[in-house]
Amino acid sequence: MLDVLYMAHNLNDPAIRRRVLFMQAGGSNVAIAGFGDKEKISELDLNSEPIYLGKRADGRLVGRALSVAFAIPKLMRLTRNKPLPEVILARNIEMLFLASMTRRISKRKELPVVYECLDIHKLQLAKSWKGRVLRYIEGYLIKRSSAIVTSSPAFKSNYFDRFKNAPKDIVLIENKVLELSGLEHEKLPQQLLDTVPAWKIGWFGTLRCQKSMSALAKFVQQTKNQFKIVLRGRPALSAHDDFFAEVDANTKVDFLGKYRNPEDLEEIYSQVHFSWLVDFYEEGQNSNWLLPNRLYEGCRFGAVPIALAGTETARFLQELNIGIVLPNIRQETLARYLTNITVQQYMILRKQVLAIDVSRWSHCKEDGAAFVNFLSRLQMPKDAQRRSVEASNGREVRANSKCQM
Repeated sequence: MLDVLYMAHNLNDPAIRRRVLFMQAGGSNVAIAGFGDKEKISELDLNSEPIYLGKRADGRLVGRALSVAFAIPKLMRLTRNKPLPEVILARNIEMLFLASMTRRISKRKELPVVYECLDIHKLQLAKSWKGRVLRYIEGYLIKRSSAIVTSSPAFKSNYFDRFKNAPKDIVLIENKVLELSGLEHEKLPQQLLDTVPAWKIGWFGTLRCQKSMSALAKFVQQTKNQFKIVLRGRPALSAHDDFFAEVDANTKVDFLGKYRNPEDLEEIYSQVHFSWLVDFYEEGQNSNWLLPNRLYEGCRFGAVPIALAGTETARFLQELNIGIVLPNIRQETLARYLTNITVQQYMILRKQVLAIDVSRWSHCKEDGAAFVNFLSRLQMPKDAQRRSVEASNGREVRANSKCQM
């Protein structure tokens, strides 16, 4: 059984728990180290006590750098008497640096370090001196990594392909729903719509787009009782003018708090008709390139997706010929695309979503095993890796050594 050390930038992020469960289901022992709010870590039910490196410093580069610096001696002490992992998976640049330090401390130059990057932060693309310094550090660490894990093809083509010395293995693990008990094709919501008192648009997950909040709030006010907005998840308060004041001021906007992923997904998505996938938080960059969790979650449980033209999410939907793609989110556009939808038209849109094979939206235990298999092969000498790839069934590693889950 493969021993993996997962180094997490934020232990309070539900995505960390999902990745741990994914690897455990695939047959690995997972130890966790990272930053976070210590009092809230237990809420995630990580199945093992993490190596706590301190409180996470959000935002400013200097604060984050200091957090990493203070974590180094703590990491040295905490890992001294623990068995060494066979692979380190590092989520984010800070953790990639600490993973490299762990490898150096352990004096195991051959220890594989894998860089997991599921968002490209605006500072990684900035033309300022801070951006250049960060990219230099990232490039230096990437050159010494065994593989990169990312969640959207656009991250590879728009960002990682810029690095001349990036690893050959770039693993695409999409933000699919975790269904470890197996994928049930007949497992569909029973929300058949004979009458629609109000169409419900669900916006779930990390709520960080002020433009979306403002546009949706204004839209539902202008459509009388035809639409309601349902918000669930974690609002990024620093990205909003005043999130809770906006919710309180609008009777057609409901914020229903946090939810457990994947346990609560079927329940919450079966209560809405549409899933809002539009994001302007890092417009023209990360927001255009990502394939968000809510894309897979909503489609898995029958909510019709709404995306913005020109984004990777819109391209994804258009390839499958599902959902609604808006040219913009101006009020007249929202009214033109949404207010005239009949129940019959909606049911056609919904059936198109539900007709897609469930494996397009969900990860099962076999997917976790394929990923762990890939990580296991990183320990091999290069010639043995090549033979293993050639002998594989092609599911997770293709002939060109690009791993696509």
